[in-house]
Amino acid sequence: MVDLPSHHDLGYGHLGQYLYNTADGTWLSTRALASSYALCPLTPSHCVVQPVRPDADAYHHTARLHGHATNHASAASQERARSGALPARDMDARIAGLLRRLPSLAPSTSIIADHAHLSARVTALASRHDPIIGSMLAFGRLSDMSLGRPLAVAAFPAATAPNLLTLATVHPQKQGWHPNKGLWINTSRISGEFTTWDALHPIRQLCFCAAPSEDPHAASPYLSVRTSSAVHVLRVSLRKVSDDTALTRFRITPVTTLNMDLLDNVPPADVAFNPFYNKQLATIDQNGTWRVWELSRHPAGPPGYPVRVASGAVADESLASTEGRVLDDGWGRVAWVSDACTIVTASRRAIAVYDVTSKPLRLSCPELGIAGTSHWILDICSQTQPSHVCFVLTSVHLICLRIQSLAGFGLADPASAGAHVVFRIPHFRDPEDISLRLSPFTDDSDVVIMITSSLSPTATVYRCSTVETSSLPFLTVSDPTLLPLPEYPSDSDASHSTLGLHVQPTRYGEGKGGRAGPGKSYKDNSIRFYAVTSIFSDMSVAEKLYYARPEVGSMDRDPILVSPPDWQGRLTYGTSRLRQHRFVVDDDDIMEDLEVHMPPSTPHPQARGSGKTSSRKTQSTWTVIHERAYDEVNKRNQGEEQDFIAALDATRMVYETIREKFTGIPTL
Repeated sequence: MVDLPSHHDLGYGHLGQYLYNTADGTWLSTRALASSYALCPLTPSHCVVQPVRPDADAYHHTARLHGHATNHASAASQERARSGALPARDMDARIAGLLRRLPSLAPSTSIIADHAHLSARVTALASRHDPIIGSMLAFGRLSDMSLGRPLAVAAFPAATAPNLLTLATVHPQKQGWHPNKGLWINTSRISGEFTTWDALHPIRQLCFCAAPSEDPHAASPYLSVRTSSAVHVLRVSLRKVSDDTALTRFRITPVTTLNMDLLDNVPPADVAFNPFYNKQLATIDQNGTWRVWELSRHPAGPPGYPVRVASGAVADESLASTEGRVLDDGWGRVAWVSDACTIVTASRRAIAVYDVTSKPLRLSCPELGIAGTSHWILDICSQTQPSHVCFVLTSVHLICLRIQSLAGFGLADPASAGAHVVFRIPHFRDPEDISLRLSPFTDDSDVVIMITSSLSPTATVYRCSTVETSSLPFLTVSDPTLLPLPEYPSDSDASHSTLGLHVQPTRYGEGKGGRAGPGKSYKDNSIRFYAVTSIFSDMSVAEKLYYARPEVGSMDRDPILVSPPDWQGRLTYGTSRLRQHRFVVDDDDIMEDLEVHMPPSTPHPQARGSGKTSSRKTQSTWTVIHERAYDEVNKRNQGEEQDFIAALDATRMVYETIREKFTGIPTL
């Protein structure tokens, strides 16, 4: 079937729609003619959360206890390893760990090996792509009572168990280049306080509610945890001090749980908070049925009881016809767009826009070019800035939709509301790769869209810019660039896919000090830096630093070579953690208060305390420790020291007298 182009398609050499901007007297085209910033890796990946390795020592210990059975399993596993099923050493280690926990299974080891290889194949396939898995890495801001302002936190599943939610604080850090200490970039790092919460079932998606963008000090206290059978809504905050039992300042309060009974016994496929009203969230299940919930006081229930505000189906069929039938592979997405009353829902073959003010009203939506083809909808995402834009990823196209809501645009006629195509551009990725997904982030006033895949280590990046005109804001898109994804931070030969990305643009900071140096040159040449956090299929988390520079305008001008930062400042923590933990400050805490000179591949020491010392900053941390110990000794009263020595001599004399009395051996 021939795909007929439309005036929204941006093919080779096509600049899209033109608009004359009366404000500055210029012509605007959908495709940006100016070159965009291309992200390039700067530092190697720094592992924040280590992956869980098979216990090799358990294999040797169990082999001595169950030699015959383990040897038989080893021979069978080696035979399958030669066929490419699973490395023999890894299989032996896994079987040995199982036998150590359950020694009674030793006679059936050969049978276990067959099922273990089958399970390994299924696990490897699911690690590459699972349509039910959403974003496994979420960042938000919580109210910190010790600082009096919000503090950034990260949420991700634990590497030890897929049902454990991990919450970690994210602290700012300065990085710069010698010899200039007066200019730096403000980055952040997952470090400090950690806590876990048991979701009882494997975690499939994590999502923080959006903080108001107009208030930089607002918090996002609600966190949704979607598992294989429920959606948990948690309220998270940071106390001023920790109690004696929890040993952490994190306070996790379950607000509500959308269990299978509330979801009509169909597993959930996606969940999204209302960015304009954080006490509302929308869910969609594997049948394509969507529901809008509000966390309010119910007359017959406690605070936070979920009240269903509206519901509907993505497809045109009624709810009764889709009951008990899983659409395609169970994939589904829901997003809030334009205002607090409009949602966009999608299944593999259909997309719908609904107004949920009172009775759900289906708004108009264009055909995305998948009718009569084998193409699928692979992902959708919305942005708070601009809030009326939604991006749709299909097997062959990246589509930008402008959503005109009834309330936000003041439209009285429902027929004029709905979605309109801004541009449709082919992404030239593998059309049979159903693991493609969108990873957007905001860079100043631009929206950067990354197309990632679990089968490829490279992402395709588009930069969209908004130009304010007398009518609607005009959106332009740049040509795509390629981005190498963060590499797996391990020397293991195993292949692990990326499950989530979080890109945080950094900003320059300037204080007192010299104005020369590499950092000053980077700032003058408009070079930007980005901190990227990624989570892999084994739930290990890594951080990596990227940079972007504008294209050189002249051919005779040499591009600037960007070097990694060679000094790092201490991580900034609150002031109450020393009181709450009641421990003595150790060597690592002294190192945190120093701006140490280290290569980019050396990770910064992890934080365990926040006691601020008055030690002199120097390059030798051992000198600081000895000087501090010497100062503490000199503070002691010399008279008290002499009294202690006299008491020690008197004790020794009493001991020698007793020894001579009972043994008869005189003291020499």
